[in-house]
Amino acid sequence: MPILDRVAEALADFRSVSRLAGLADHCPSAMHLVPHNPRLLQADSMQVYVFALGNEVLKVGRTTQNVRSRYQHYGLHRSGSSLANSLLLYGHELGMRADDYARLKEWICENVDRVDVDLPRSLGPAYLNLLEAFLIARLAPRFEGRERVRRRLPAAED
Repeated sequence: MPILDRVAEALADFRSVSRLAGLADHCPSAMHLVPHNPRLLQADSMQVYVFALGNEVLKVGRTTQNVRSRYQHYGLHRSGSSLANSLLLYGHELGMRADDYARLKEWICENVDRVDVDLPRSLGPAYLNLLEAFLIARLAPRFEGRERVRRRLPAAED
């Protein structure tokens, strides 16, 4: 199923989840594939975003901030949890070649889709956090959480 359809289906199901949690009965629908260049987040907005390579979800994130933090995923070591850092460690699993690493930001922009889900800030942080957690659980991103990195490291010897 194409990534936009998977996200749309998850968002439709999330309406029940938010209701069960006693949060706003709101169905996020402002969802769109976006180019990988900074656009300002409206002052009264917040956002959940999904990175996907083909139909595989790589990363899910959220923000209430503007451009700087929203585009941390394109550079190395800017955040402990960035798409670029994950690709540096595991890009070979996705078929990245050695020369792709030298131009990592460009590779992301050329190969990875980004889906933004814009939300009114009035829904509050609990709604934003729950939506992010739900999308992580539902879409099972390849590069989500520190456990992924810990599982890949060899066990320490006594």
